[in-house]
Amino acid sequence: MLVGGNLALDFVNTIANRFTADRQRDLLGSPAEALSWLNEAGLLASGAGKSLTRDRLQELRDIREELYGVLAAKLAGERLSANGLEHIQERFKALMTHRQLLVTGDNVAWTWRRTAPPLASVHFTILTAALDLLTSSDLSRVRRCEGDGCGWLFVDSSRGGRRKWCVMSDCGNRAKAKRHYARRLRDLAAESDR
Repeated sequence: MLVGGNLALDFVNTIANRFTADRQRDLLGSPAEALSWLNEAGLLASGAGKSLTRDRLQELRDIREELYGVLAAKLAGERLSANGLEHIQERFKALMTHRQLLVTGDNVAWTWRRTAPPLASVHFTILTAALDLLTSSDLSRVRRCEGDGCGWLFVDSSRGGRRKWCVMSDCGNRAKAKRHYARRLRDLAAESDR
């Protein structure tokens, strides 16, 4: 489910229920699950799925956790440091060495060198989205879902800037039901005290 408002946030959100161990689910838990998510996000080029080995899957997870670490620090009110961004920047710079300009007639386009790692375009697209977010005013509007244990991140583009949930129909409804249930229990307790 893509709800972050930025591809990098959606990528970080590939851990469902990050803060609830018994409900936590890694949407990049296996190569098949990762391929499914990458396809949903529109990141799969033809043939890219054949190259999703366990090592490459682990590299995707490592990138995800590096991005989450930087964003979580920002949400906790910590200052972003050059050290926290170093791995992300180094990965991006390494990918840039595999890009080249291709001239066809009057057209110029970026392409990948034959020596590029198999998932270079996936990593590059995710890291570009992350760097775009980190260098934009949208960074100040990144929020963490207030749903019980959820942990998903999103850009709050609501008019009042008061969005609380990753998805109202999921975490929002659960929170409303929980409040309703608690209110009902209080009302029943008050009635029995009379």
